[in-house]
Amino acid sequence: MRKLQDQRNIISQENKKYIEKHPELATLIDQFVSACISHKPTDIVKFGVFFFNDLRKSTSAGPVPVVFAGKGNEL
Repeated sequence: MRKLQDQRNIISQENKKYIEKHPELATLIDQFVSACISHKPTDIVKFGVFFFNDLRKSTSAGPVPVVFAGKGNEL
């Protein structure tokens, strides 16, 4: 029984280290939970597929262009 608990502790520590290295994971989870609460889907798994596919499509579009506009200097 002790070996099993030791193994669980090792896995738990590895998981904590992974989460610490990837703080964006918490943001993704928060966004997904918020979207679920907002939309209240009946099939959360199917909703998750659409949610994360849309997220991937929106982030893989490349850099967002920046447009500068204004009046030039008149000499």
